[in-house]
Amino acid sequence: ILNLSLPHPVLGLSDDVFGKYSPKVEAAPTEDLFIFKIDHLLENKTLEELIKTEKAQFCVEVNCPATIYRESYLSFEFSQEIKIKQEFLRNRFDLTFYIIASSQLPHYSNDDFNYDYEGSDFDLDKGDILAYGGEIKQFAVKDWSSLKSVKSFMSIKKDPDSDGNMSFQLSPD
Repeated sequence: ILNLSLPHPVLGLSDDVFGKYSPKVEAAPTEDLFIFKIDHLLENKTLEELIKTEKAQFCVEVNCPATIYRESYLSFEFSQEIKIKQEFLRNRFDLTFYIIASSQLPHYSNDDFNYDYEGSDFDLDKGDILAYGGEIKQFAVKDWSSLKSVKSFMSIKKDPDSDGNMSFQLSPD
């Protein structure tokens, strides 16, 4: 998103809109879930009002290339909790933070637009980005002892007749 040129000003991209959107994330993994507690810290009166009136909402996009998992979690709350099954996240994954329009916003304007946009308004569609809060790269640390189920279909043992070279026996079925 940092290399995109959007047709309207976005808080968090260059200096289009004054203010700040900086999510604070706390991760609490359990045996079955990754639990993310997110505090959406926002300093922009216009956007705060749009969220309170449910015309805009927070959007956390979770993307894991290793499992091809991608999901967006939406909330009107300034504190949000997201629970994701452990199996969906492996190795490195990203959390990206946005504020998006939850409905059409005709004549959108923000009191904190940069002077370049002063007096301008924009017709926004549902899903258009109003603010970008950055991206956090996480690493899914797993307890691999939970993979004991591998024994149910494979066993690895030393062959007493082996000459030291590796061999494979692909039976029984």
